[in-house]
Amino acid sequence: MSECVLWQYLEDLPGQTAPLVEWHQYLDGWSGFQNFQSRYLKLTRNHATAVDCATQCGLGCPRKVVTHAPNDIVAVCPEQGEKSYPLKRQDTLIYSVNRPSLHNDICSALGIDHRESKVDSCRLHMEAG
Repeated sequence: MSECVLWQYLEDLPGQTAPLVEWHQYLDGWSGFQNFQSRYLKLTRNHATAVDCATQCGLGCPRKVVTHAPNDIVAVCPEQGEKSYPLKRQDTLIYSVNRPSLHNDICSALGIDHRESKVDSCRLHMEAG
């Protein structure tokens, strides 16, 4: 799996924020994921209430996160078409891209003087704001 999968995932990911289980689901096959995770993902204060379904049931609907106890968390199919599967508490933690750090490193690699500033007409800023 190449770095292209990272850029495609980031492009498709609203707000570049997702629960840890989804970051792993989409990027674990990429050899650079561990480095990317430690360098560019930052923990938010939120927990997921739903996660992308990891089964091939064909419905494509998100799974509801149900916490029965601190060590008993499951992803429940809303259509009851598939069995629930276990999640760890860590899986439900939401991480977002540390954009300033990522932008700085990209600019540095390309020899560009990095100046972080908001662009009002940028789709990403409008969604995140």
